[in-house]
Amino acid sequence: MRKFLYGIAILLLCSFYSQGQEVLSAKEMVAVTPVVPDGLDLPDYAKKALEHKLIQITTQNGFGSISGEIALTANVITTDKQVTGTIPAQYVVSLEVSLIVVNVLEGTIINEIAVPLKGIDKAENRAITMAFNNLNPRSPAIRNFMNQCRKKIIDYYTTRIPALTAKAKSLADRTEYDQALAVLASVPESVDEYPAIADQMVAIYMKKIDKDGTAFLQNAKAKLAQHDLEGALNELIRIDPSSNCFAKATEMIDAIKQKADEKEKAELEREMQQLEAEKEAQQKAQENQVMLEKLRIEAAKKAGENYTRTSSSDMEKQVSKWFLERFK
Repeated sequence: MRKFLYGIAILLLCSFYSQGQEVLSAKEMVAVTPVVPDGLDLPDYAKKALEHKLIQITTQNGFGSISGEIALTANVITTDKQVTGTIPAQYVVSLEVSLIVVNVLEGTIINEIAVPLKGIDKAENRAITMAFNNLNPRSPAIRNFMNQCRKKIIDYYTTRIPALTAKAKSLADRTEYDQALAVLASVPESVDEYPAIADQMVAIYMKKIDKDGTAFLQNAKAKLAQHDLEGALNELIRIDPSSNCFAKATEMIDAIKQKADEKEKAELEREMQQLEAEKEAQQKAQENQVMLEKLRIEAAKKAGENYTRTSSSDMEKQVSKWFLERFK
């Protein structure tokens, strides 16, 4: 499934602990999106430093993906600012950074913690950045905070399973398959009802790739009518091997091979080799139904996550709106 294997890389899925390191299982992973709200009165490079720390807090504490509903954000208050009497003078800036995990759709705080930080530098703005750099994503307090968040998020999704499945079905009925998968992909695997969620994701995913496959076939036919063999092939190799359209795509590719002259065959060889590799992988997967089901679940999740990722600007706007309403 090339479009997922070579898609946008997801956030690093690892969690470090004080002694060595431990990687959380997939069932323990929970989706949270780190967002620095626009309303923070900070210079851009300080915002970048804070954003980097929020990303580290999620990835290093086992929050493995992007959510369209749950965000980790922050509010920053300057509690003290002094200038030393040394030469050269240095700024000593004390901050209180409130880390907040919020359900953006409902506007409710899931959990929050205040972390005191201090930074020192010859320039005041750089002192603020230094303070953010002193934020330790793996400190016991933050690790405990994020573990509490994980439990609360899992409990939240557990109570919302009926509403989420109904929403996903409604979206799928309107052929809005990516949106439907995004709704379901946010559900943690540790939720008891996850097997049913996975089944629903696979069913929707199969409809999605059939719809996409039909569109790619039509595009390929249009390219062939224009004698654009390479363009047609590029459309056909986008068809997922699990799609009902894949057999027809293979037939069309065989026909293209016969139509192509030697020069064209050489130019198309790389794309054809790619398709052959996918066919072989699909045939092997078909021999192992359990493995095939896992691949389809993973592909369905990636499709949902990819949709959420491309809609990240909406999440940022929602978090910024919530932040301004609450703190400004």
